[in-house]
Amino acid sequence: MKPKSNFQKVILSLFFFSMIPFLGLSQNEDSNISNIENKKAKRPAYLGIAFGVNNSSFRDFATSPLFYSGSPAYISISHIDMDAQRESTFRFSFSAGNYISKFNSHGAVSTVRTFALNYQELFELPSISSDKINVKVGGQINSTFNIRRNARLLNNSTGIELIANLFGSIQTTIDVSRKRDKNFKFLFSNFKLKKRKRMLGFKLDAGIVNSSFRNGFIYTSHAAITNNDNFYEGYQFHIFSGYRINSNLNYTTWLQNGNALRFSYLWDVFSTGHNPDAFEMVQHIFKLSFLYNIK
Repeated sequence: MKPKSNFQKVILSLFFFSMIPFLGLSQNEDSNISNIENKKAKRPAYLGIAFGVNNSSFRDFATSPLFYSGSPAYISISHIDMDAQRESTFRFSFSAGNYISKFNSHGAVSTVRTFALNYQELFELPSISSDKINVKVGGQINSTFNIRRNARLLNNSTGIELIANLFGSIQTTIDVSRKRDKNFKFLFSNFKLKKRKRMLGFKLDAGIVNSSFRNGFIYTSHAAITNNDNFYEGYQFHIFSGYRINSNLNYTTWLQNGNALRFSYLWDVFSTGHNPDAFEMVQHIFKLSFLYNIK
């Protein structure tokens, strides 16, 4: 839209002639709004359902410096809108399983349930993108909620933490599509590979604002013995504390019906960073996603 000062000059000069640029401007604005709406309407949307395994480990200095490791099952459901100009993702994921610690022939088991909710927006950088390589930047909001139970810790058997992060993100995708049908011969048989859309992508997220809500050193509080049994007594909220980094490597292939399959490896590491009772966790998630075209 033209600056207000220019608009006032046109008004003061002559109202009749001001109507022409005003009408032209209105048409341009309407055209821009229409183009945005058309792009949004044409942007492919997918319902994603993923299954995988979360090979991960953690340690909680509030109770023990020992590492606990496990490979719990992982599932997620997501809504993804994506094209070359923009990508929006809303995802809920859940993993659950046992983590085991072994030290000097003594073992302990911690049952962990992890819930995660994240929303991400990415926008193309046209100056460094091409038909072959697409680069997007943006941000992500992620909240991770852990519920842990370890009977060997007695009064400190249950641990809960909420980790919330604001990320800066950059993503690069490479078009590795088969542009035309390909015929080849193997042994005594002829085969034909049809053209297919395929993408190889890598995304890096770095925590800008890292926060956590969890207990202080040693879970046990005086609430029970004072007849005020408050589980969250002693829990503290820390902001700008700790760190979190994750990356995502994925390969996506589209089917003839517009749906897609995606194979992904997600690496995620974080720490609440509040010594001496920090909680640290690293995750290696391998998953297969089914992307159902819903637009």
